[in-house]
Amino acid sequence: MNIESLLPLLNGCLSPVDDHRRSCEAGLMEHLRNLETVKCLFMILADGNQHLDCKMITAVALRTYITRHWQTSSYAQVGHTIPDDHKDAIRNDILHLIEVVQGDDKLIKLVGLVVGKIAKYDLAKWKSVLLQALSAGLFNVGDDAKKVKYLITLHMVLVECNMAARLGPGAPAFEALCRELCSAMIEFAKNASNDVMQAISSGNCSRQKVTAASLSHKIMQRVLRGYWDVNSHQQYLENCLQLMEAAVTARGSAKDSVVVSVLDVILKRPMKALVYAYSAMPSHYLSAPSLVPRLLTFSFRIICSIPPFCEKIDNFYLLQCLSVVELTVSKVQSSREASQHMQSVLGQGNSLAQLADVLLTKYLCIHEYEKDLWKCDPEAFVFDQEAEDGDIDVKEKSSQVFAGLLEAGGESFVSEFAKALTPIIEGEQSDSRSKESAYHVMGLGWGPFPEVLTEEQADRWVMSAVRDARQSSDKFLQRRAFWVVGQWAYNIRPSMCAEVYSILIQGMDPSVSQDVVIRITCLESLQHLVSDEFEFKAFVPLINKFFPALINLLNSCNHVELKCTCLAMLGFVVRQVGAVAFADYAASFAELLQRQWNAEAAIAHQVEYKTKVLDSIATCVSQIILFAGSSEPVHGLSCSIIHQSLAVSNPHYLDLADNTVILWLHTIATSTHLSPGLLRCFKEIMFPLLEKDFFEYVTLLQVLRQYVMLGGLDLMQSHGKQIIDKLQQVVQLTKNDGPKQAVGIVEDIICLYPQLREPLSGIIGGMLQIVMAASEREAYQCVEHLVVVCRYVAEVPACLKMLLDNQGLVPLIKRICDFADNDFITRADHRKICAVALTTMLPVVPQQSISEVFNDIVGFVVDAILAEENEFAASYRQSLEEYRLTQFMNHTSLEDEPKPAKDRQCHLLNNDCILLTEMRKLFMHGTNKLRSSLGEQQFETLISNIDDHNKPHLGINK
Repeated sequence: MNIESLLPLLNGCLSPVDDHRRSCEAGLMEHLRNLETVKCLFMILADGNQHLDCKMITAVALRTYITRHWQTSSYAQVGHTIPDDHKDAIRNDILHLIEVVQGDDKLIKLVGLVVGKIAKYDLAKWKSVLLQALSAGLFNVGDDAKKVKYLITLHMVLVECNMAARLGPGAPAFEALCRELCSAMIEFAKNASNDVMQAISSGNCSRQKVTAASLSHKIMQRVLRGYWDVNSHQQYLENCLQLMEAAVTARGSAKDSVVVSVLDVILKRPMKALVYAYSAMPSHYLSAPSLVPRLLTFSFRIICSIPPFCEKIDNFYLLQCLSVVELTVSKVQSSREASQHMQSVLGQGNSLAQLADVLLTKYLCIHEYEKDLWKCDPEAFVFDQEAEDGDIDVKEKSSQVFAGLLEAGGESFVSEFAKALTPIIEGEQSDSRSKESAYHVMGLGWGPFPEVLTEEQADRWVMSAVRDARQSSDKFLQRRAFWVVGQWAYNIRPSMCAEVYSILIQGMDPSVSQDVVIRITCLESLQHLVSDEFEFKAFVPLINKFFPALINLLNSCNHVELKCTCLAMLGFVVRQVGAVAFADYAASFAELLQRQWNAEAAIAHQVEYKTKVLDSIATCVSQIILFAGSSEPVHGLSCSIIHQSLAVSNPHYLDLADNTVILWLHTIATSTHLSPGLLRCFKEIMFPLLEKDFFEYVTLLQVLRQYVMLGGLDLMQSHGKQIIDKLQQVVQLTKNDGPKQAVGIVEDIICLYPQLREPLSGIIGGMLQIVMAASEREAYQCVEHLVVVCRYVAEVPACLKMLLDNQGLVPLIKRICDFADNDFITRADHRKICAVALTTMLPVVPQQSISEVFNDIVGFVVDAILAEENEFAASYRQSLEEYRLTQFMNHTSLEDEPKPAKDRQCHLLNNDCILLTEMRKLFMHGTNKLRSSLGEQQFETLISNIDDHNKPHLGINK
């Protein structure tokens, strides 16, 4: 195919009509199988007379073809893989194309991307030829435009190869490429930057020179990612620092705005590369005698001289310089050299005081954009604070730097800062702006400052904040004072808590403050305070003020994070104060939460966070139920939430499943009867949800277990078959603790519902197969299965025929004894159940096999008898109770077992006929049956083989 035939296809790839465009793209890919067609694409790209749009789509087509067909892929399997001879020709043609292609930087970048794609796949074999071609264009060409072309190509090669290196296989080749480029590119970047500085001085600076210098540093940043060498890193850092010192000096004296713009461009890229190189250098390599002090001095110069937030480019400088200080602070922890360098720089004159003053007065104080945001959207001010032009980034970075200096600077640093802050914090006449900044720093240093302050000084700082929170007429200062009280929560003494609680709850009260920001800040600070050191006696008298204020705030707020904060605070306080203090407000909160739930559920499909508030409501109600009791309004709310959340008709039911299932467990665990709401949830939700897979699936099985114990015979007669069928599926699973929980439910059904034991035979048979097939490694996970099989044998002797037909009794008996010998069966109740089952099997063991297993059974039975009679195990019954009662807690997300659930466990235990069986009597009964079936002579032979020390425990005379 010739160029004239290709052009319609290429133009068709730009068509706005989807069908025509796809047809042209498919046709073009098909024609590119022919090498001559590929060469036509190269000719179009090299032709200076072709329209730029045509060249651009040609480059895109070539890139797409190489991406899809250079290596075997899903596209290549459908189409073809480019043959090796075609690849050789394409590699040669693309290198020639770099020399001759003309156009703007976008076209050059696309061609460079084609080169990068090929290098990504063939770097190991093509590296030498590629580097030779690129080096010739970079180092042997005087034309700046051509240098830019080769720099763009090299950058795209590094981008693509770096991508391959991150995926793994391309890492060695990428490192080798960066190693060969490193020294040459360091020198090239230095020369290119010096050329720009000289051109600026002579007034003859071209755009191409600036672009070449900027690209060289961009490339160096990529090279440093692929190749680490301490000398290269330090050399490049020195070069960048020298360039920036000169550029900043020139920028400060420049009058021409064009020159300032050029210097900003030439500064931006090397500064970014410098910060990256500095961050990558391990702390123990920071031994250059002048490097770190010069970096810090340069950074402090920028931080202390640039007016805050005046231009976006200045913010970029600030962020990079603040990053240098932050990195140095982090390296101080592990590098003595870095620590000494920082001390030497900050110890010069009043450097530390100057830095503190600049951060306080310029970067950490309240700014106009924050005031505007406060006025326009108060809730967003608290939770979002997304200002334009990256302003907030500078403030956040300044906060991080200050916090880092306080954390890592040592006692002398912290003392100096404390000395500077004390007159501002304690001075009643201090201006509001300075005091707001001082409180900001005080909050950042909540950990280091108390280490250098006396208790009296720390108390004065806190009480100054409390005083300003109560009395200040400046809302910005008042809000910061409330905030710092929360930050210092850990340092507030118990004797001060009552006053601090009072001022924060008062700040939440809408009758005292109508400002939403202040009310939210008070809530957050109170949350910090009660979370760290909750003083119950100081808080309880204020409950009558706290709950109404929280209700009002929750009613009036719209922001997702604020709602979640209110709900979390409600749950925590209820947990601390308990049922009595909350009783008067239970109905009000139930009504409010139901209203909130309905409103959020109605818009869940529209909002970004979908179910975040709904999850928070479910968690909050769980806390109320657990720690304040399930009153009628709260119980009704809980059942409503469960039903609405988990109904399959709800499009978000799986998103809500985890927290709501936990709420369901808490609700039924604290219930003394099966309410209509709980019964409705069971009938309409339980079985569809059991078919799904989600994180809290095991918790759902715990809910089902509570229904089995609470529902009684009526529930089991109407839904028992469904429950058993589902349990049979879950028992066969191999993941998580689902099978263990299902086995526990089967055991409960055996104990509670004799009428349903026969339908359980299928599950028991499946569990027996799992036990018999388990390897030694899997045996520990099958203990519960074995115990339930043994309980079934003991409770339903008629099942022995089924076991005999399926697996045989002798292998089962040996399996039980093996589990015991290997210490897999450790719990007292489990060993007792197995002993009862073995004794039950004794009379029906085939006569020809009885001698194989009789002594093993006797040993197991004697162990159970000794456990009952041992004087040190007089509390055997109590130990069984503890095992049984903790079983629920060990397999649930509850921290403690609610009383109703515990009462059900006690009832189950008190009616467990297996654990109440006296082993000696049961064994004597079993041996009497065995005597009848074997005959006197064979039976006496068996008895004579029992160890003499076991006979007395069995009531057998020697």
